[in-house]
Amino acid sequence: MTGHTSHHLEEITTRIAECITRFGVAGEVQVDQQSARLVGHGPPAEVPLGDLLERWGELNQEDRARRCLDTARKLVSIRRSSLPPSQPPRFQQLPGWIVPLLAFVVLGAVGWWWLRRPAGPKPEPERAAASASDRVAELDRDVRAEQVCQRTRSRVMRGATVGPLDVEGWVVELVLQRAGTRRLGQAGVMAEFIEANKPRPRVIWPQAPALSALTGPETRVVVQESDLAAAGIQPRRSLVLTFQGTYINPYFERKQRIQYLMLANALAQRLGATHGALYARCKGGTNHHIGTWFLGPSPNEALGSLIYFMGTYADSPHVSSAVLGDAAVLDRAQLFEGIRLASARAPRSEIGRWLGAQGGMIAGPAEGPSRVTFPFKDANRASRASREIARLLEIGSH
Repeated sequence: MTGHTSHHLEEITTRIAECITRFGVAGEVQVDQQSARLVGHGPPAEVPLGDLLERWGELNQEDRARRCLDTARKLVSIRRSSLPPSQPPRFQQLPGWIVPLLAFVVLGAVGWWWLRRPAGPKPEPERAAASASDRVAELDRDVRAEQVCQRTRSRVMRGATVGPLDVEGWVVELVLQRAGTRRLGQAGVMAEFIEANKPRPRVIWPQAPALSALTGPETRVVVQESDLAAAGIQPRRSLVLTFQGTYINPYFERKQRIQYLMLANALAQRLGATHGALYARCKGGTNHHIGTWFLGPSPNEALGSLIYFMGTYADSPHVSSAVLGDAAVLDRAQLFEGIRLASARAPRSEIGRWLGAQGGMIAGPAEGPSRVTFPFKDANRASRASREIARLLEIGSH
């Protein structure tokens, strides 16, 4: 088996396992060149793989997702059909005359209870039980979503391209920063983009219909603003917009993600933000993935935004301990300033080549601002670029 084939098998296995998780079925997925199997936590199930492995390299992401979902559905169907049949009700095994007698007794008991029932209802225990049941169901959904997100995240870190079936458990974040202490998210400007005076703030910017048309019980934009300050450094304001629910879908769609970039550009310009980033993360995590847009007042500072927002929010930071410092809690203001100053040393003539090595590009007028962007395909490009450029600037981890 070639290394190429092994990598494809691993990716197919992961995708099928994610789909099976969504069906609420437990077990381990095993895939070889001929078949896919579901073992453990129930009867084993196996289906032929057909030409999926052979054609994997030529299939687009939608076809890959569809084929893996179809394989998962077949495995789940075989598993469920293999479960032992439930026992027939006992009354079917009794003599025929017993059934009418039992019905008469039951009706009599119901009538007696009706006459003797308490005058007032007691709904509180029922409501408490329903509430507890709802909390358990919600917890189960959150656990499943986190598991799916972590599996997708593992594929992303290996360079996979995400798709519409990968949205579960993710949120999208847009971060904008500006020097000074004046509030960044000015109400008048924000109202052009986000309807914030609702229980669930939503996107209303008409230039992004793929976002503004979305609704749903979990669909909302969480807006947070904070200071980024440290002794001897000019303070900064940081605005974080976290998109949840169905807002995740356009970010995972090739043709619709551009509307997120349009929103980021327009909002940054209207608010006067100088630095920023657009990325996704698991809802329960803090590490940044699938970075697509990074802002700076110059090409060098846009490079600094890339390293800061992707390289310092990673499982293994892309910058050295000398840059991170030895404090138990990162001093983010000092860290941002250190990366910004280090990025200023990058030769302007090399920045485009460094980014191009990972498929990234930089654009913007000569007087600024500059924006670094990465394409839809291969969701790990921004992270790889951050790690490699940090090394080229001699601030990278070893």
